[in-house]
Amino acid sequence: MKIKLIGLFLAFFLVLKGQTTITGFGNGDVAPFTTTFSDFSQTQTVTALGISGLDNGGSLYGSFSSVFIGTPANLTLLATQTTSLTTSFGIQLFDSSNNSVNYNSSWVVSASSVSYQLVFAGQDGGNSANFNGTATHMALTTGGLGGTLTVNLDNLSAAAIPEPATYAALFGAASLGLAFWCKRRKRS
Repeated sequence: MKIKLIGLFLAFFLVLKGQTTITGFGNGDVAPFTTTFSDFSQTQTVTALGISGLDNGGSLYGSFSSVFIGTPANLTLLATQTTSLTTSFGIQLFDSSNNSVNYNSSWVVSASSVSYQLVFAGQDGGNSANFNGTATHMALTTGGLGGTLTVNLDNLSAAAIPEPATYAALFGAASLGLAFWCKRRKRS
C-alpha cells in the first residue's frame, strides 16, 4: 500500500514537470530552426547551431514551428560553450503577432566543450501580457563585452508554470482518489 501511495505521489509531480521542446536548433531536428538574421558567424548541422564572433551586443533571430508553451514558462537552454565569457544575454520568444516574453541569463564559465543547461524564468518586458502562449520565432541578444563568443546551441525547451489553482485541483483529485481507494480497501 505504501509503495502504491509513493508511486501515485511521484507520478502526480512528474506530470507537472513536463518539458516541451521549442527547437533543437538543427536543420534536421523535429523542431528545426531557421535563421533569419545573425550578427554572428554560424554553422548549422542536423542537430545544433554553432555561433561565433565578437560579443559586441550581437543578435541572432530565427523561426521554428509553432509550439504552445503557455506563459509564463521556465526555459531550459542546452548549449556547449567553448569560451569563458560571463556576459549576460537575453532570449525573446515571439508569437505570430510579435508579442514577446523576455528571458535573461548569463553564460556559464566552463571548461572548453562542456555541455551545460541554463534554466531561467520569464521576465517582464516586451508585450508579455499579450503573448498568446504559442511561440513562433525567437531572438538571442548578447550583453556585449567585446570578447569572442563561441557557443553551440543544442536545444531550447519550456515548462509551463501551473497556476496555484491547477495545483489545488490536482491535489484535490488525488486526495479524492486516495479516499475512495482507502474506503474500498477498508471494506475488503
